[in-house]
Amino acid sequence: STTETLDGTFDGARRSIGAGWFLSIGRKPIEAAVAAPSLLDVVSGMVAADPDVMVSATFDVHLSYSKSDPDRASRSYVLQSVVETTRQLHAF
Repeated sequence: STTETLDGTFDGARRSIGAGWFLSIGRKPIEAAVAAPSLLDVVSGMVAADPDVMVSATFDVHLSYSKSDPDRASRSYVLQSVVETTRQLHAF
C-alpha cells in the first residue's frame, strides 16, 4: 500500500458501514473506509457543522490487480487522518 494526502471536502459519512465520501478537485469522488470510530466521529462532525469545510486528508491506498488484466488496478482507500485547512481549491 501507499499513502496519499489530498485536499478537498467530505461529501458525507455513513456510520453503519464505516465509510466517508471525499471530493477533491480534478479527481473522481473517493469512497473511503473509516475504520476508527473516533475518526468517523470527526468526519461526521465536520460534515454536520459545515459541509464545505476544506480539509487535508491522508489515506492508505491499496491496489488490487485483476488476473484477467494485470495492467489494470483498482484502488481501495482507508482514511488515516484528517485536519481542517485554510487552503482553498480552485478549479481552472
